[in-house]
Amino acid sequence: MNHMQVLLGKFLIIFKNIIYNQKEGEIMAHFVCSDLHGQYWAWKKIKGLLNENDNLIFLGDAIDRGPDGIKIAMEILARPNTTYIMGNHEDMMIDYMLYHGWDYNCKKIWYYNGGEVTHKALKSLDAETRNNFLKQIADLPLE
Repeated sequence: MNHMQVLLGKFLIIFKNIIYNQKEGEIMAHFVCSDLHGQYWAWKKIKGLLNENDNLIFLGDAIDRGPDGIKIAMEILARPNTTYIMGNHEDMMIDYMLYHGWDYNCKKIWYYNGGEVTHKALKSLDAETRNNFLKQIADLPLE
C-alpha cells in the first residue's frame, strides 16, 4: 500500500460522515471531498461510494500533479447533485489560461505547483472543448 492509498483510506473514513435525509422514502447521503490532484484511481474509489441521489460537495483541486485532472474535473462538473467549489489549483489554471497567458511568472507558479501536466492535457483538447471547460471552471464559486 503506497502513501496515497493510506491517505485515501484516512480521507474516506474522515469524510464518510454521512447525513441522511428522508425525502420521499429515499436515503440521500452528503459527501465532501477535495484534492484529488489528477489521481483517477482515487476518484474512482470515491465514485464507488456515491449513489445517484447522493450530494457531493467537491472543495477543489481536481487538477495538477497527476495525469487525469481534466478527466476528473469534467466528470465532477457533469455529475448531478454536485457542488464544485474552485480550489487554488483551478484558480492558478484559470489565471494563466484566461487572464495572464503572457506572464511567464504566472506560468512558472502554476507549473511549480504541478500545472504542467494539466496544461499539456488542456492543449490536447479541441479548442471548443477546452474553452467550454475553462469557462465552466472560471464560473465556479470560490466558497
